[in-house]
Amino acid sequence: MKGTYGPRLTGGAYGLLGLADGLGTQGGAIVGYEQPLGKKVTFLTDWFSGKNAFGYVTPGISITLPKNSLLNIGYSIGNQGRGNNALFVYYGITL
Repeated sequence: MKGTYGPRLTGGAYGLLGLADGLGTQGGAIVGYEQPLGKKVTFLTDWFSGKNAFGYVTPGISITLPKNSLLNIGYSIGNQGRGNNALFVYYGITL
């Protein structure tokens, strides 16, 4: 969408080849949303449908840091209930 701080939507599909029956959904949808909040801060969320090891919605914040690095902080919420939720912190360097 147009504008300096316009949102960006992405989508697609995934398939888990060789997943044994009874271990969960073998495929599903992927949806992503990014909303810049300022020059260096972005709200983002990803959702993988299905009840398997990939089935999560993960909202978070991405912060651009000096020297080509960034910090992502978010919380993954499992599609299968509260027992597999987790906080994550990720630091990375981009080239």
